[in-house]
Amino acid sequence: MARRWAVLIDADNVSADIADPLFARLATWGDASVRRMYGNFDGNHIAWKEAAARHSIRSEHLPLLTQSKNGADMALVIDAMDLMHRGNVDGFCLVSSDCDFTSLAWRLREEGKTVRAVGKGTAVSAFRSACSEFIKLEMLTGPKFVVEVKAPHVIPKSAVCIAVGKLEPKMAVSLIDKAIASLPSSLEWYGLGGVGSAIKKLVPSFDARNYAGCSSLKDVVKKSGAFRMRITASKGAEIARNT
Repeated sequence: MARRWAVLIDADNVSADIADPLFARLATWGDASVRRMYGNFDGNHIAWKEAAARHSIRSEHLPLLTQSKNGADMALVIDAMDLMHRGNVDGFCLVSSDCDFTSLAWRLREEGKTVRAVGKGTAVSAFRSACSEFIKLEMLTGPKFVVEVKAPHVIPKSAVCIAVGKLEPKMAVSLIDKAIASLPSSLEWYGLGGVGSAIKKLVPSFDARNYAGCSSLKDVVKKSGAFRMRITASKGAEIARNT
């Protein structure tokens, strides 16, 4: 699975309502190291501007060139190809329903990149099939998440359909493992505070409240079922991987 992601958002095509659940979802994939949104921001997209501040998204302002066209799509494609050739990212998340990105999705996959798209369920089948996975954006803000997954990708059914805006705690296991791996070597136990700091370095947007029934990292760890936890007088809360 891709470890470093480029998230490219067609802000003229999708609503900012998906921003929070989108980045909650992204936190389970790895590090969204590149975050850009494209659109005509002349007095528009106030909600996207607010989302950009919350999630550290770089805005690419493309003014309206004619009554029916703007440069947002072209700028997104150019950036995607540039990132592909640099080799800085392993996967791309295209946030748009625009079928004009079908060829881009195919090209990125030809180079071995994972391509996940977030768009309307009415997006043309050619675009959906061109991507490694397609996530219906209305389901990010509706009753359930729905993901179209293509072989060889397999995810548990319980991970596909979950409460609105919330993720199953077990979906954080790989992120916690990566955080632990980045810490100085330990015999078995790791301080929860250190793990939390490591997670924030890997995924600055991580928020334990995005996980069902959780208000803290301690809750996420406990509910994930993958770790043991103990409290010591000298070191406080510590965790270790179940064996």
